[in-house]
Amino acid sequence: MEQNFSIRLTGLKRLLVSCVITLALLSVFPLFSVKTQAAQTPKQAAKKIMEAIKKTDEKKLGEFVNSSTDGYYSELKTSYPDVYNYFKKNNKKLKYTIKSAKVKGDTADVKVKVKVPDSEKFVDNIIKIYGEYCDGILNGTITGTDGMTDGNAIYKKAIAASGKTNMKNVTLTLHLVRYGDKWTLSSQTSQDPKFIGITCCNFTNYGDKLLTGLLGKMRGFSKQISEQTGMSEAEVQAYFDQLLKQNNLSL
Repeated sequence: MEQNFSIRLTGLKRLLVSCVITLALLSVFPLFSVKTQAAQTPKQAAKKIMEAIKKTDEKKLGEFVNSSTDGYYSELKTSYPDVYNYFKKNNKKLKYTIKSAKVKGDTADVKVKVKVPDSEKFVDNIIKIYGEYCDGILNGTITGTDGMTDGNAIYKKAIAASGKTNMKNVTLTLHLVRYGDKWTLSSQTSQDPKFIGITCCNFTNYGDKLLTGLLGKMRGFSKQISEQTGMSEAEVQAYFDQLLKQNNLSL
């Protein structure tokens, strides 16, 4: 896997949360590049891409997009099973309509209207429950284990608290490239935040919100962190302010 993958294609900044937990979930969504597949028209290729996403089928999706980290759905399933099941359950709700296809030489633009399950409530609840977790750790009412275990516990609670997933309308243009008689996704689409978001219920599109929320929660415990580390409260606040600044974020 690309080291500490930051999902730059969606504008998601590297997720840097100090000491308590590293939310590495986002790192399983890779940059995509082209891979060939069987001959078909641009509309047929677009339909197969959307159906692969609906089924959370990395093998089928891999016929059109590939990356240096093959198996990102299966990696998600192994490392974050509750989140994988959340995406798989909600991906089935995805609806789409292929509106048009414009072919020009060896390229094609396929316009697709998508109603995609949206993860904003899930992200909001991760931030909320993470704050409760931090409070418990700092006040001694929770005994932490390790980042992976604690992270999965937070995700599981956040999923349970999120209830029914809202749907969001997205208009997407799939830019396809023909290799011989085969159509594949161009890098323009494979690095498009809209496209990546659709593969994971828009989770990656809330990267800045998630990082800001998590760092904000930690900054809110500046007094407790100061008491336990020997740093002044101002130094603790400055530390988190610097992390926010480094990622072009603010509270």
